Amino acid sequence: MQNRLTPVPASLAQPNAKSSHSLYITFEVEMKINFKGAFVLPLVIALLSSCAPKEEEGYIAVFSENETSLETAEAAVTARLEYSYMDHVVFAGGGVCSTMADSGIVPGERCWTNDCASAELAAHIDGIGALARENSASYIYLCIGDRDMENGTSPDEYAQNIVAFAQSLTTHYPECVVTAVSLPPRAYGMGDVAPYNKALESAVSDSALLKLHYLDITFMLDDSSGCLSPEYDSGDGITLNSAAGELIASLVADSRYSDVLSGTDKFKYMYMDMTAERPDYAVTEGKVAYLTFDDGPSKYTDEILDILDANGIKATFFITGKGIAGREETLKREAESGHVLGLHSYTHDYEEIYASTEAFLNDFAKVYYELYRACGVRAWCFRFPGGSHNNHNRSTADEIIDEIDRRGFTYFDWDSATGDATSGAGVDYCIQFLKDSNYAKHSIVLMHDASEYTPQYLQAVIDYLVSEGYTFETVESADVTHFKK
Repeated sequence: MQNRLTPVPASLAQPNAKSSHSLYITFEVEMKINFKGAFVLPLVIALLSSCAPKEEEGYIAVFSENETSLETAEAAVTARLEYSYMDHVVFAGGGVCSTMADSGIVPGERCWTNDCASAELAAHIDGIGALARENSASYIYLCIGDRDMENGTSPDEYAQNIVAFAQSLTTHYPECVVTAVSLPPRAYGMGDVAPYNKALESAVSDSALLKLHYLDITFMLDDSSGCLSPEYDSGDGITLNSAAGELIASLVADSRYSDVLSGTDKFKYMYMDMTAERPDYAVTEGKVAYLTFDDGPSKYTDEILDILDANGIKATFFITGKGIAGREETLKREAESGHVLGLHSYTHDYEEIYASTEAFLNDFAKVYYELYRACGVRAWCFRFPGGSHNNHNRSTADEIIDEIDRRGFTYFDWDSATGDATSGAGVDYCIQFLKDSNYAKHSIVLMHDASEYTPQYLQAVIDYLVSEGYTFETVESADVTHFKK
């Protein structure tokens, strides 16, 4: 049986990957599990996701169907992976989750079981979110719907209830990603589930929520029983190896998660939908200044925007997440005025964010999702607090930069500044600091919109740069400026 390989689209492959050949990975799994339950997908997801093989240079290795013992497969997985996807998953639902927990295959502490209808989910946000947080889980598989069918809830109402729940849950627990799993055919003898699945898929797609996904697994299930189709069932249990290729393609290659598969096993499962792609750009000839403002939004930001508007200038704002609450309208104004919004960190706590790559990603995810929640912007650019290489990240900078690059984010350092964050700075000091530091033809200027001096000196800075022959653009059209290690 030939291995199946799905090429990653060029736009999603690892940046700057260099390879003159492709590595074909053979990884065979045969698993037989006695499991009495009509709804089996969450189990399948858990097993296959925790067995994901490593990838090479932009290719996704998919399971083949050769015969290999479960013991051999488990040994291979143990040798390959130190990080298990299942360690970061919880399941929420009614009888399905009870069956999974009772089987012992999914630990009971990671199953939230409540036989409720979708309209009742709102009352359980804290329970489900707390379960995820207690288990350090980012991914919630939601298996619910039998009670809705029994109660006569319409498909559209059912679907909208799921979307509303996911919106509320991910707002209160921003570390969570929700996957709404389709109902199996003939679920619980309640009748035709197709209208419910169709409505749920459409509602999830139309919602545009970054952290809500729909997973359709009806292709594995027999229309008459809701159990595994004959080609996937050995007669004495569940045989997964023959379905593995299709499952991996469904769960990975064809999902929004495919663009992070070129990374390390450890980090690829963290915030799998947190990716970006820089827009196409062309650098303008002549002298160009790119005004960039860190640490906002703040009480000074609107005044800064007034000055920029008066001069017809578009700038770039690198956002600090802890300043967002209560200033959502300011962020919307920035976005609607044509300024570029990038990320700067959530806490700006050097010791915390640079402690490890995991710590950095946790902080990065907070500001990424909070900015999207506040104004609908999915940031593609980023500035490291203190710059990409500084005294606080000597041991972690390289790995963090590799991870940010792999996810498609573009980071910018700077080549000139006003020194407005310097102790004892004032207006005259800031203007002179810029004059002393500004030598580049294309100049990325570091400023801070959380500084009280910025709105006081900004017009003078603009006048000086104009007198030197500069025009103004956002970093959207700038070549990257990176510090050397």
